[in-house]
Amino acid sequence: MVAAHLNEITLCMAYYENPSMLAKQYLELSMLPATLKKQIRLIVVDDGSPEFPIVSPGDECLKRMGLASVALYRMDVDVRWNQDACRNLAVSQAETKWVLLTDIDHIVPVATWRRIIFGRLSWKATYSFERETGPTLSVRNPHPNSWLLRVETFDAMGGYDERFAGYYGTDGDFRRRLEDICKVERLPEKIHEVTPDMVVDCRTTTYERKTPEDRANIPKIARERGSARPLRGRFPWHRVA
Repeated sequence: MVAAHLNEITLCMAYYENPSMLAKQYLELSMLPATLKKQIRLIVVDDGSPEFPIVSPGDECLKRMGLASVALYRMDVDVRWNQDACRNLAVSQAETKWVLLTDIDHIVPVATWRRIIFGRLSWKATYSFERETGPTLSVRNPHPNSWLLRVETFDAMGGYDERFAGYYGTDGDFRRRLEDICKVERLPEKIHEVTPDMVVDCRTTTYERKTPEDRANIPKIARERGSARPLRGRFPWHRVA
């Protein structure tokens, strides 16, 4: 069984002190053909940044993108590496059947948008993508945390487990639980990873990655959780625009 054409998709991204990278995302989305933009909704969730670009519902930057809709949310607390909670919130607010989850430093090219909007998608599958990186578009291993999936699938597998809030390196837990309930297919279409030589604030630099605390606590939390459902909605938030 396949999804009917056209596919309306919500792009969900977490933000943390990336104003230039967010501006690049807005620019890239604004340059998409109108036939694609009318099928795309955007949700950005700020992960409690000390400063978040101030916008209003009538902000011209958001209008110029020409997407079906744009919504911005903000976590009320600043927790280290809490992008999982941001993704959970974004999916909970999505009004489409399909969501595309990726990091803010990954651009979705027009060819990829065209494939997933006009192409046939199986409601039984979750899709990952090939990846190219940097200004030379060199091929790199696929991004382990970029997914095109149905909201129903996300809810069925429990989403991201917010027990891991504060620790880096939880992609594997999400993937393993996802593979338990559905088939993961890799599309040949690519996403483009932006590097610091292209946009200086494309990545979070405030917090370290894969520290000894991360390596010790993630397995410990997973063991203690056992077969319990993931926790979602632990943190307060509000809508910005």
